[in-house]
Amino acid sequence: VASMSLVSFDSKFGRKQQELARNGFVRKAGETVSKMSKEEYQRFVNSPAMNASEHYREVCSQRTSIRDKKRMQTDPSFHPTDEDWSAKKAFNFNPNIDYYR
Repeated sequence: VASMSLVSFDSKFGRKQQELARNGFVRKAGETVSKMSKEEYQRFVNSPAMNASEHYREVCSQRTSIRDKKRMQTDPSFHPTDEDWSAKKAFNFNPNIDYYR
């Protein structure tokens, strides 16, 4: 989880991600993409990177759950629901602004 925090504050990385989101992945001329075979997909799913990603997702979920439980104990007005994810945004986020400057 700590590594995710470091990445989120790296403005160069953020700009690269923003450029990819805006322009998409650009392939070199003549480059083709083929689908993974079942064996390649299984190797990918069982790779150390994917295992680490799943581990970090689980740790993040556990820590978020603990944080929410502690907050419910100290803040009687805190009642998280699934509708929170679709609630109106508190402010309009502009993806073209680097908020970390």
